[in-house]
Amino acid sequence: MVLNADGKVEQWSPQYDDVLGLAWNRGKDELLITGAAPGDLTRPVGRSPRRESRLVYRTAGNLLVNDVSRTGQVLITERDWRQEIVVVQGDAPPRSVEWLDWASVSALSDDGKQILFFESGAGAGGTLLIGLRDVDRPVPVQLGRGRSLDLTGDGAWALTIPEIESRRAAPSSPDRARGTEVVRGQGTPAASTSRDSSRMGSASRLQGIRRGEAVSRLFIYDMGSQDLRPPPLRCPSPGW
Repeated sequence: MVLNADGKVEQWSPQYDDVLGLAWNRGKDELLITGAAPGDLTRPVGRSPRRESRLVYRTAGNLLVNDVSRTGQVLITERDWRQEIVVVQGDAPPRSVEWLDWASVSALSDDGKQILFFESGAGAGGTLLIGLRDVDRPVPVQLGRGRSLDLTGDGAWALTIPEIESRRAAPSSPDRARGTEVVRGQGTPAASTSRDSSRMGSASRLQGIRRGEAVSRLFIYDMGSQDLRPPPLRCPSPGW
């Protein structure tokens, strides 16, 4: 978005998955940014409302625009940012158990052996990949695509979105584990399992009955009987 002197806001580019770095190129009356589509690398691009976008420079890594001189020379740095999972066991030195390049930890099993996480970086190829890592094994198990939420204490089930799904997290082979749809919702729900791993609580945005509005609802799911129902409590507002 570009804000003019008269307060008018203009959109000069499509929506990017990642945008870092911004500098004016006065000689060409354009804005240089480093942006990336989902699953792609960040590259410097020139944006202007009167011309097509142009690719300034391409390389094998992620780039960052720092500044543009009056003569049009561009200062670019190559960046290598990673978000890793590091395990520390007793007196042993920290050990990385990272799978791809940008992991987010969702839960840890009660014994500290199973790590539920999802990958959202360039290595995931424009999607979200859910993984379960046993710290004593060399590679993780891929549970599917989506965002992970929680792991039962025994490490047997993982809760994931979208749709909230409950996936068996400890398959006998490294193939993708089977999933069971529990709640189909909209937006980004939240979910958590009980201490004894017998129930799951979830908050999901569902399509409302009146006026088609989206409202939040609380649900309790019994992992054994597969019974789904609202909790027996009085909610603070009609939206819950």
